[in-house]
Amino acid sequence: MTPADNERLLVEDLQILPDAYERLDALISRAAPFATLPESARTDEALIAACQSPLWIAQRPATGAAGEIAFEFATDAPAVAALAGLFCAIYSGAAPGDIASHRSGALEALGLRRVLTPNRQQGAQAIIDRIQNLAMGTSGD
Repeated sequence: MTPADNERLLVEDLQILPDAYERLDALISRAAPFATLPESARTDEALIAACQSPLWIAQRPATGAAGEIAFEFATDAPAVAALAGLFCAIYSGAAPGDIASHRSGALEALGLRRVLTPNRQQGAQAIIDRIQNLAMGTSGD
């Protein structure tokens, strides 16, 4: 699936919840499948410096069609896990070109931009940037 397809399905599923805070709680619960980055992979290169709390994101082989990639992360902060899980879910299982070209509108669609601090919003963009850089074969922060 493309990131646009994944995002549309996620947004549709979460919009049944009445407010952004409940959606954020749901995202915390849904982050676990992507929070699998082993300790050995928590390197300085995988660390996202723009996040307030330590967050590592790395690429992992996808189990779907050839050329698809997936992402995993590690963090101890629930709000950071919610954002990392959201974007890992949107971008995982897609082809690198689709990942690089997709501009997510999930924060707006779910009403999360209104409830996130500017620092968390900056961290969210750093997560997207890292995922897209990994998809394109670069590690830029």
